[in-house]
Amino acid sequence: MRENYYFRSKRKMSEHHEHESGSYRKPLTVGIIGVGGLGSTTAHYLLTVPNSVVHLTGRPKSTDSIDARVRLLIARNAGGDIVEEERAKERIRIYQTIRGETSINARGESLPEKERFLDSDFILISARNNSVPFGSLTSRDQEYLVNKDVLSNISKDLKDYRGVVIVATGPLQIFCSEIARVSGVPLVRIVGASYIDTIRFRKELQREIYNVKGKQINIGMLEEAMVLGGHGFGMVPIYSGLKLGGINFNNITELNTDGLRRRVQAALSTDPIRIQFTGSTGVNIDEPAAA
Repeated sequence: MRENYYFRSKRKMSEHHEHESGSYRKPLTVGIIGVGGLGSTTAHYLLTVPNSVVHLTGRPKSTDSIDARVRLLIARNAGGDIVEEERAKERIRIYQTIRGETSINARGESLPEKERFLDSDFILISARNNSVPFGSLTSRDQEYLVNKDVLSNISKDLKDYRGVVIVATGPLQIFCSEIARVSGVPLVRIVGASYIDTIRFRKELQREIYNVKGKQINIGMLEEAMVLGGHGFGMVPIYSGLKLGGINFNNITELNTDGLRRRVQAALSTDPIRIQFTGSTGVNIDEPAAA
């Protein structure tokens, strides 16, 4: 996505926006609602990516906890090395409310013009009801009831937002629909982000590859195998980027079969015992014994 943030500009840009081609790379702006473990990790990653700006807001409407998170997330880079704190703050905006605006960055410097949180290209919702420990939840229904009011209030504040909403608060499908209904943001611009089904996909693919070829396949070799959607019959396994031994999966005759794909899809859709709702992002999946 970052590669698409270019446009031609005739106006004089600041030095770090100038290129020999005369193109100007528009900063990728990402708004994050809920700067907890997931939100701060995402912000930390974005700050290691050149030409990105992070817009942060949290709930309740206080910046104190966000300030503390900012200090943590800019302390180290992706390699674990200490980064220059003041430099990272140039690309952080802190808002008291979702519908708020700011004229300064986290470094305390004035911006050329006011910026709105709702002007973010993407908004990640990673907020939840922190008064209920996540580990105490025992079902998706309970998780929904606990987080419903929080997501409903956020949805009201997203009215008129014109970018893409990424939902990381579970249960994803229900909240994607409710955010669309309450906010008015079209459902086609709301994405439920889950990794657990991608992990399940790789595990099932690993199992089926062994069944077909009798060959040991390390789960790490399947890192380009992805699933779009999640937790149901709407999931779409993506094989196209996968390579095994340098050969594209789609070119391996024994593996690229409708039968194998059907078995993997069926396992993802109808084997809920393989997921254990533990209050963490981990999954409880038996390793293929033979592999």
